[in-house]
Amino acid sequence: MLSAIDSITMSAPMTVRSLPEWRSKYFHLMMRRGRKIAKVAMARRLAIRLYWMWRKGWDYEQVKKFGSHAGKLGTGDGVR
Repeated sequence: MLSAIDSITMSAPMTVRSLPEWRSKYFHLMMRRGRKIAKVAMARRLAIRLYWMWRKGWDYEQVKKFGSHAGKLGTGDGVR
């Protein structure tokens, strides 16, 4: 029986193949750190995205529309 971690780790390569942005990040990581570490890193990224989709009650179309503002400057929040 597969655990949740195993199933996410197995689905990460499929996500990498279907989304160009994720594909470029995967290949960049693979060249720097190696295939195994890149696969786990992309699985972690997928798990985080799924967690926030579940937490906010969003579907994938909403995630694509709003995206993630993590690590980006000038999101419009905070003190000026």
